[in-house]
Amino acid sequence: MIHLKAIREHAALSPSRAAVVTANSHMSWLELQIKTESKIRFLLTQFGTNLPTQACYILPNRTELLPWLAAFVTLGIPVTGLDYTLPLATLRKLATVIGADLLLVSTTALDYGDGPLEIGTPGSLHLDLDSPTHVYTATTDTSSSVDILEDVRSLGIEQQRPYCSVGLTSGTSGLPKPVIRRGSFDQRRFAYFTQHYGFSREDRFLVSMPLYHAAGNGWARLFMSLGATLYFASADAPEELAKAIPRYGITASVMVPYLLDAVIDTLGGRAVTLRWVLVGGKHFPPSQKQRALEKLGPVIYEYYGTTETGVNTIAEPDDLARYPASVGRAYDGNMIAVVDAACRPLGPREAGTVAIASYMNMSHYGDGSANEIFIDGDRYLLTPDQGYLDGEGRLYLLNRSARPDNHSHLYRLEDAIRYMPCIADVALLQSDDQDGSKIDCVISLRAHAQETPQLHHRLQALAAEEFLQLARCRVAPRIPYSPSGKVRASDLQLLLSDIHIL
Repeated sequence: MIHLKAIREHAALSPSRAAVVTANSHMSWLELQIKTESKIRFLLTQFGTNLPTQACYILPNRTELLPWLAAFVTLGIPVTGLDYTLPLATLRKLATVIGADLLLVSTTALDYGDGPLEIGTPGSLHLDLDSPTHVYTATTDTSSSVDILEDVRSLGIEQQRPYCSVGLTSGTSGLPKPVIRRGSFDQRRFAYFTQHYGFSREDRFLVSMPLYHAAGNGWARLFMSLGATLYFASADAPEELAKAIPRYGITASVMVPYLLDAVIDTLGGRAVTLRWVLVGGKHFPPSQKQRALEKLGPVIYEYYGTTETGVNTIAEPDDLARYPASVGRAYDGNMIAVVDAACRPLGPREAGTVAIASYMNMSHYGDGSANEIFIDGDRYLLTPDQGYLDGEGRLYLLNRSARPDNHSHLYRLEDAIRYMPCIADVALLQSDDQDGSKIDCVISLRAHAQETPQLHHRLQALAAEEFLQLARCRVAPRIPYSPSGKVRASDLQLLLSDIHIL
């Protein structure tokens, strides 16, 4: 989140203006300032100069979280959010891996039975934002003859704690990995997007992604840094998001493709004030791009990036209309290469592994490793994505297999299946066969559509057109997604274990 200094500036300019709004509450900039100062005072009283080395939060988006995040930023305490919908055993592993010694939790959002929570390092402090005793930290006396920032400066905390940020990969196919950065890129990236797209404090930003995700947190920070108002609505309820857009005059948002589709369904023909919607985090099918442009106008932008490399390409509305299969071109501060199995750069239209050089690149993973290569002296990180560049630098993605010899066009197959009139949603997984030619498929059907042998034969034929073989297929009521819009591969595997051939 943003530093107390910035919060005070916004509060001085517009004390009663809303900093964050939800369906049931709002917090003004002055209230955010007072609550942030209270949290800082609590942390200094509790820990003195021996502040926590790693904070962690495990809870859905809520207004009470923002003052804590601002306090952590002000005191230089690294903070990482975890997906609160993950199994408790997984959350325990992750909190231990990142070394969390201060945890903000929502016990109503965690299903842990009657036993102890037991998350984090031994002796870690847990603050339950759902507990009545949490009122103490919310009302800690902030009166002091010395300004709270003077207290922070006098203790030398900012000098003692060099910058470090700990993020986590999405972990859709395994345990998320810690991603370490030793320098902040916010100032440069924020300046670029603000200037390029004309963002200002007059914007109204709809937060549709969880703050624990890099995209949800990063874009919320950008708009808060400008003094704009954030609006929280649950990604689990697209109708809430759709209602919030005209109700609050939302001008900007960041969404994953399936959520944007659901919001458009719910909006119907209502007029909206949106002028910038960034879509990414998952494959964005060309048919969905066209539909979004038709329904909302030329306000849809697409991005491609990874947790390790940041936001690396942008496709403008005109790009989406003219080159819908592309995810756009590298923008300010990014370079993209496609390399072969020996990490040699390939030419236009040659498929290989996507590699990124960027000021946003991580320093290393939690274990000290980094999938890095050097091309002409520039440091690139290898991604798990396979794809190719055209002659004008547009990036086209084929699949995310992390296998440099796998050039199957999995995304094109997914698009073809999704385009079938009876299909509501689809997710594909590549099997662990030697050549990667077998795939598993989970589909959900539209209302009144039925499972038939003809449907199965059509799916097999579509796979064959991409030189792939459909191994297992399962019909499910819906595709399982995480709150950040990622398909949960582990849940798909559970569905597929109960093999159901159409």
